[in-house]
Amino acid sequence: MSNRGHPHIPLAIASGPGSKAQNSIGVAVMGGAIASTLLGIFFIPLLFVVTWRLFQRRQTRAKRNLAAE
Repeated sequence: MSNRGHPHIPLAIASGPGSKAQNSIGVAVMGGAIASTLLGIFFIPLLFVVTWRLFQRRQTRAKRNLAAE
């Protein structure tokens, strides 16, 4: 990953010969970057919370079953 800004933006706004291919690649790269960022910000923490709650529920049921015996 480059630390010099966003090198894929010029691909998305290119003009001139061969610009259609560059625009397609630039849009795909930008879309992938946005999608991976959104997944990293929202989906991964949500998956962690859901997994944690399922684990807690499983532990609670196991303790309740042991207490009932």
